[in-house]
Amino acid sequence: MSDSPIQNLKTALDYSSPSFRRAQKRIGAMMVDRTVGSFRAQARGGIAWPDRRVPNIAGILTDLMRRPKPKDHRFYTRPALIDNGTLMRTIVSEISGRAVTFGSRQEYASRMQRGEPTTIVVTSVVQRRLIKFLSRYPGKFYRTELGWLLKRSGKGAVKDNKPFDVTEVTITPKARPFVMFTDTDRADAMKIIGEEVLKAVRSR
Repeated sequence: MSDSPIQNLKTALDYSSPSFRRAQKRIGAMMVDRTVGSFRAQARGGIAWPDRRVPNIAGILTDLMRRPKPKDHRFYTRPALIDNGTLMRTIVSEISGRAVTFGSRQEYASRMQRGEPTTIVVTSVVQRRLIKFLSRYPGKFYRTELGWLLKRSGKGAVKDNKPFDVTEVTITPKARPFVMFTDTDRADAMKIIGEEVLKAVRSR
């Protein structure tokens, strides 16, 4: 009985067996590849990601914390969730017991996935840089979309150099799901497990 197909199949399905570990690694690699691919496709699981808000206020404020002017792509609708590529590059898979997990450990990943709010402090440095930026790009579009960040209330507020009204901004991005396990993923994962089990059975 030790050489029977039933015994071999049971051995192949042992969750600590090499065949199951190989299947887990293949499934993990597949899910990383498909998740990373969603950034290029700007969609996942048949769900197209919405365009970015233009201008990208959160991105502009973040830029102005670090540099004199916003990056050009803050004024483009696409691609979403791709700035310097950090989120896309940090997609990984891990194996723990019978489970295969995948995703990113970046602290903002879940906010981008679910569309959760984030609050950004508007510092004096950001305000000075924004003033300089708007002085160089005085068009109506820029004044309308960004000028409110520099509003001051009260008579003679500008002349008296009173503080700006806006000291922080809360922004809720649109949800752009990139971590998911679709029906197609599930079917392909089962196929991989079947292939590894069959290999183990045939090798005995």
